Amino acid sequence: MIRSEILRIIAEFIHEKFPTDKPLDFSVAPPENPEHGDYASNAALILGKRLRKNPIEIGVQLSDTLSVSGFSDTTVATPGFVNIHVPAHRLHDGLKTILSEKEKFASLDFGKGKKARVEYISANPTGPIHIGNARGGPIGEVIARVLEKSGYKVLREYYHNDAGTQVEKMGATLRYWYHKQLGEEGEFPEGGYQGEYLREVADAALRIEGRSLDLTRLTAFGLDYIYNENMEVARRLGIAFDHVVKESALLASGQTLEAVEELKREGMVKEREGAQWFAPADEFLEDRESVVVRSTGQPTYFASDIAYHKQKFTSGYDLVVNVFGSNHHGHVPKLRALTQIYGFDAARFRVLLYQYVRVKRGAEVAKMSKRAGTYVTAKEVLDEVESDSFNFFLLMQAPSTHMDFDVELAREQSQKNPVYYAQYAHA
Repeated sequence: MIRSEILRIIAEFIHEKFPTDKPLDFSVAPPENPEHGDYASNAALILGKRLRKNPIEIGVQLSDTLSVSGFSDTTVATPGFVNIHVPAHRLHDGLKTILSEKEKFASLDFGKGKKARVEYISANPTGPIHIGNARGGPIGEVIARVLEKSGYKVLREYYHNDAGTQVEKMGATLRYWYHKQLGEEGEFPEGGYQGEYLREVADAALRIEGRSLDLTRLTAFGLDYIYNENMEVARRLGIAFDHVVKESALLASGQTLEAVEELKREGMVKEREGAQWFAPADEFLEDRESVVVRSTGQPTYFASDIAYHKQKFTSGYDLVVNVFGSNHHGHVPKLRALTQIYGFDAARFRVLLYQYVRVKRGAEVAKMSKRAGTYVTAKEVLDEVESDSFNFFLLMQAPSTHMDFDVELAREQSQKNPVYYAQYAHA
């Protein structure tokens, strides 16, 4: 609110005193040293460089303009920064506004009458949500809430890719543990999933469904069991999805193959090495992830993803947002190509990629979960850290940066924990 006013005053100052053809990209942000003020701006410095004028002199003029506008305690520092102290009464006025407007405070209306779809988490269906995948939860939820605050009607969605090779491997692993619990020895399947987690799922299947499950029913039980546990993790994070799309449903309804056939008719699919590749203008032929139908005739995960995004791009929504882990970066250009095919404005399709999360306990890196086998699960961390801290820590750093999640710090009930200040202010 106050920063926006300062930005407006500076923009008007530039327009009136130093009009330029190109907009000036300046900043207003808290300075590194709090003693310099509440905000500092480099506008005079950048303007001086562009106009070849003394930035200190420009800074003095800007300081005078800010003083007239109510920011009387303003100084200019070498080589041209303008440091701004916000008067206490302005802060008090701002607090009064926040308290009086309550939930309506900071609401915008640029999204009024518009709709947005936001997909996030969409965890692997063969195991528990890991801490890295969980990072997309708070990020996606914040995006959804900001859009709602801006007037959009938001559809929160989750893609459950409950088909394909990974599900077959999960089923084979479950069968191994299920029969082992029945006293039947067997060989652990090649490429099967390590860790104790699927053994727990097999135990639950035996306990709940009995001793006569075949592979199909056992796999279906496993998918439902894991999905329900992952939805419970999402609930603990304060997330409730409005729409869940299952890959198995896209395949069963014929939507996956229909989407592939449609692309063939448009000349977007090429035959190569016995398989069918998504290759508009011969792009993506070096990317094996662009195969839509294998040489065996089986559709790939990407083929179903095309059908899913066809739904997104042709459903009448004004904005489509995907929140993905950075390991999906190669997938993004292919999805952008689909916007043109389905007549959706590419500028209204946004993909946010987030980076890896490492879990630490103080100075030590946390060991991988015995339960999951290869990673630390979100549930393990949530069992130690309250959800507010979990969400806050995952949102503290830019999604584009790798981050360390310090469990000990997140549990700390003191000023060392940054969540402590937010909770104290909210109390």
